[in-house]
Amino acid sequence: MSCVLPVQAMQGRYFASRRIQAHAWDGVTNYQVEETEEEKAKRLRQWEKFLEEDGAAEDEELGTGQTATS
Repeated sequence: MSCVLPVQAMQGRYFASRRIQAHAWDGVTNYQVEETEEEKAKRLRQWEKFLEEDGAAEDEELGTGQTATS
C-alpha cells in the first residue's frame, strides 16, 4: 500500500498543539458529517471571530492600519 509510509510519518506528530492520529481510509467508511442549521451557524460565527482576531493580531504586528498584503 502506498499510503503506509505517509500514515506512519504523520502518526503521533503535533500540529497546532494537537496530536495527529493518522489512519488509512478503508474505502467504505463514510465520514460525512451532518450538522443542524444551528450548529452550522455557530461554527460560522466561531470562524468569523477567529478570522477577526487573527486580523487584529496581524495589524498589531505590522502597525496600525496595515495588513500583510499592503
